[in-house]
Amino acid sequence: MESDSSMSILLPMVSLMLLLVFAGGLWFLRTRHELRGASQSFLARMLLQEQETITRLDLERGEAQAERWKCPVRLTVVANGTNPHSHAGRVSVGFVTHMVRRSSMMGDIGRLTFAEASQLDAAETIGGYKLSARELEMLDRVSRLPFPRKYAWFLERMGALLRPWEEGRIKLRVQREHILVESMEQLLGIQPEHIHFPLRIEFVGEAGIDAGGLQREWFSILFGRLLDDELGLFMTCHRHTQAVAINPHSEDCTADHLLYFRGIGRLLGRALLEGQTMQARLCLPILKHLLGTPITFSDLQYVDPEVYTSMTWIRENDGVDALELTFSVTELRADDEVVTIDLVDGGRDKAVTDVNKLEFLHLKLRYLMLGRYAPQLQALSLGLFEVIPQEALLVFDYQELELVLCGLPEIDLADWKRNTVVAPSFGESPLVVLWFWEVLGAFTDDERARFLQFSTGSSRVPVQGFKGLTSYDGRICPFSLRPLPGQTRGFPKVHTCFNRVELPLYSNMAEMESALYAVLDMEWTEFSEE
Repeated sequence: MESDSSMSILLPMVSLMLLLVFAGGLWFLRTRHELRGASQSFLARMLLQEQETITRLDLERGEAQAERWKCPVRLTVVANGTNPHSHAGRVSVGFVTHMVRRSSMMGDIGRLTFAEASQLDAAETIGGYKLSARELEMLDRVSRLPFPRKYAWFLERMGALLRPWEEGRIKLRVQREHILVESMEQLLGIQPEHIHFPLRIEFVGEAGIDAGGLQREWFSILFGRLLDDELGLFMTCHRHTQAVAINPHSEDCTADHLLYFRGIGRLLGRALLEGQTMQARLCLPILKHLLGTPITFSDLQYVDPEVYTSMTWIRENDGVDALELTFSVTELRADDEVVTIDLVDGGRDKAVTDVNKLEFLHLKLRYLMLGRYAPQLQALSLGLFEVIPQEALLVFDYQELELVLCGLPEIDLADWKRNTVVAPSFGESPLVVLWFWEVLGAFTDDERARFLQFSTGSSRVPVQGFKGLTSYDGRICPFSLRPLPGQTRGFPKVHTCFNRVELPLYSNMAEMESALYAVLDMEWTEFSEE
């Protein structure tokens, strides 16, 4: 009787447990399918539109503008060398950022690591997902286009991701004095299903309505704050280029540093989606990491030129024993604490010799180029690829990605003038327009950049030059000049969402020069009509 009673209780419990396990398994498979399906659906749409797009594009490589942008391009996924007809390009010597994934009841979990380039499959993205042969072929075809056409293809695909205004929108309300914290909190709070909704910015307590200009200003301020050395998330790594790298000790600045990096990734993704640019430059290795391009020994010079010089000497000279090096590195933390990190178990007790120095250099390179900031890079990549499908960036090489993110490195005044629309009503005062260009011509590069920010909301030029300026809705909107009727003195007014400057009809060039220099030294939003 007791046995029968126990069985009657045990059987329902076992059945319930099996049912829960089965239900959990179904949930996991469905979730994994949906996550992977989102990526595949994007590529499927690209494949369906690819033939039509390629047909419409002008592929004349002799075109002067195309020649200006042409770069040595290859796909950033890496061929394994087993297929001579692979569309992924040549094998590169070096390490590739690679996501090692494992499955769990909570979904796909991964961690970033380095894999040797020769060991990776050409069809595998840095996220650990494989592309089909057809997808690779399509990406390869686009990657061979001249850069302006390739970028046009990319913008078209990004436009397809943006949801219609009628479906919903994202409105971020931030206070200028708390713009960093409030923007990060709200960016991270956006649900995945809303991540592609139109974005509008409102500065609390200000009357401006965002028709595009406030958004550009918001991007400009946030990128400036987040990438500044003083915050501690990034650090200037190269004095000549002023490029920034991830600070491996960012956790010393804030315990929430990984959340910040994920938010920065989302910010980068939205900037790419909106065609916005950033002022600071990311160092070359970060660009390579994001694309899955091989990292080589020479890339170390872009992160730490002094360490690169030292490691080059070790590689090319004998007598390393005299340096008394060990298989470890020492680093100075924010509190002036010196920390020793072993490159192998017991590394601080293992001497570097001429016999094992290549192994030492190999391990140190892996640590310096990924190991010490892998969690930060993984968080940044996660945020970026929540907005932009990884595959969409694979058509660019790392040089082109920098252009997409940062725009042109300098302002071409002739290009600016050539692509400016001047109102016919200036006909009665033609000297005003002539004086305007003479004053801008006398500006330094920095002053021109500040005036460009005053008039358009951004100090950077789109990758296509001034002909690529856009309005609030992403449509091409040239820079324009209009007169202020009845005014002969005072400051110009701007409509940043339409890239328009309205000038008083100054009686002489000196008055205009004084007014334009004055706006450079003031808060430029004071003159905005938005």
